[in-house]
Amino acid sequence: MDGYKFRFASQAGSDYTINLRPTTGWSGQYKSRAMGASPVLRRERNGAILGSSLTLHLECLEDGEYAVLYTSSPYEWLAELYLNGNVLVWRGYVSPELYSAPDMAPPYDVEIIATDGLGELKRASYAQDGPMTLHDILKALLNTAQQDDLPIMWRLDYTSDGCNGSNYLTAVSLDLTSQSGRSCYDVLSDLLASMHAMIMYDG
Repeated sequence: MDGYKFRFASQAGSDYTINLRPTTGWSGQYKSRAMGASPVLRRERNGAILGSSLTLHLECLEDGEYAVLYTSSPYEWLAELYLNGNVLVWRGYVSPELYSAPDMAPPYDVEIIATDGLGELKRASYAQDGPMTLHDILKALLNTAQQDDLPIMWRLDYTSDGCNGSNYLTAVSLDLTSQSGRSCYDVLSDLLASMHAMIMYDG
């Protein structure tokens, strides 16, 4: 299956590329298509979690051309935003519940929204058996958001018992076995709040 490639230039003169491709069965090829309006990258805060989304308005020249993006899974289509062709600015997944197309003959614009996956943690249940380091707990939680291959960058504004920003995640262990069965989103939110920390997708 082919993916889709969209290009646009900002008023500041920067060139952006957006790639949409299936996570399985991708042919390695992209179809170049036009955008009906400039994309919008948003970040919204919900407690300790700063989620982000990318809203796209795609120009549809054939009826139902982008219907393939309406799927049953939130992880079937990957969205990537690049600056100047090779700098990855943002990555997320097309949300099937946030696809809309007008009931009219083409051409028309289709609106889709891709999210960073953090909101999808509400659908998954957390499981832990015994102590784990903070790093392993965060990786296990973020694995549910399909962003587990991304590095966790930790900014620490205080030090304690010789821990600093580079080793804090691996030096501290917690036993969250009692949290098993709760949503990954709630576990992550409470864990971050207990550390007075926040999490967000960046770069």
